[in-house]
Amino acid sequence: MVKMTDRSWPDWHRGIPLTEKGLRKLLKGWGLQTKRIRIGSERAGSSNLIRGYETGEVLEVAAHHVDVETTEEEIMEAVRSLPGYM
Repeated sequence: MVKMTDRSWPDWHRGIPLTEKGLRKLLKGWGLQTKRIRIGSERAGSSNLIRGYETGEVLEVAAHHVDVETTEEEIMEAVRSLPGYM
């Protein structure tokens, strides 16, 4: 999101870019919290658990809080940049 130079993310707080911790605090205020997400196959023994956000939940909240001029593609770009998104 910090790469979206036409938005306020690069200088979110007194000229400091939005951090993962800052984003987590913002999303928590909207009722979003990270969850344990399994990446890989459990049977193959290569599963990894990471913390991340479920895309559907983020999109649902974003639909209520994001500027109406923001496209779904821009929202998905922002979602893909979230910590833990795979």
